[in-house]
Amino acid sequence: MKPKHTSLPYHVGQTPFGDRYVVFTTKSAGVCEITGHLGQDQVADAEFIVLACNAHYALLEACQQAYDVIAGGCYHASPVANVLKAAIQEAKEIT
Repeated sequence: MKPKHTSLPYHVGQTPFGDRYVVFTTKSAGVCEITGHLGQDQVADAEFIVLACNAHYALLEACQQAYDVIAGGCYHASPVANVLKAAIQEAKEIT
């Protein structure tokens, strides 16, 4: 069985020594660390990871609702329906 990820939302912050950025949960559990040279790219990467993870389930639900509307009408074979279906399946595989 695939292990579950820690509870959302995730946050990003710098360690007390300022040597790395950490993605953590509201319970202060570390999720991952961004190490190495801490330039603007690394900060942006950490913030992007947090944004993507925190938005994942809401986006998945929005895609599912859009797919249900499109597939339930006369557009069930449209390219948009196919793209949504593929994205939903991929997202469900990683969660």
